[in-house]
Amino acid sequence: MLSGILDFLRIRKSFEKMQMNAVAGLIFLWLSGNANLFAFAVFLAYETALITYGYLLNSFEDEKQDRKAGKDFGLGGNKAAAAPFLIILPAFAVALSIAFREAFLFGALGFFLATAYSLRPVRLKERGIYGVVSSSLAQSSMPFLFLTKKLA
Repeated sequence: MLSGILDFLRIRKSFEKMQMNAVAGLIFLWLSGNANLFAFAVFLAYETALITYGYLLNSFEDEKQDRKAGKDFGLGGNKAAAAPFLIILPAFAVALSIAFREAFLFGALGFFLATAYSLRPVRLKERGIYGVVSSSLAQSSMPFLFLTKKLA
């Protein structure tokens, strides 16, 4: 059961992306002389919500192609099961961004890029370099900038 939920939310894949950002965040905290562990916890919560949302939205949008390729990331033909998470995760990320107004711009931009990467009609993942840039910014740069602004 737990394994199915982790697959559905793509948590394992999210953690692969988050490891480097978490280490970079800790190094930043150490070098800045600001051992604000609360800010680091907010950063991890924001990043987890944003990256998980991005993977889930991408799975939701690519379900037909993934099924043809024999992939199933936990949706199991039930796209409706993803809908609550596609609302809750970005709402949580945006709420964190609003709560920490100084980081709102980066928080909102990360959410926008994660959405634009997968969602039609924009679907930046099909637009060459724009897809690479939007994915990198949403998964790495925006969460890190969110942390740095949170500490500013």
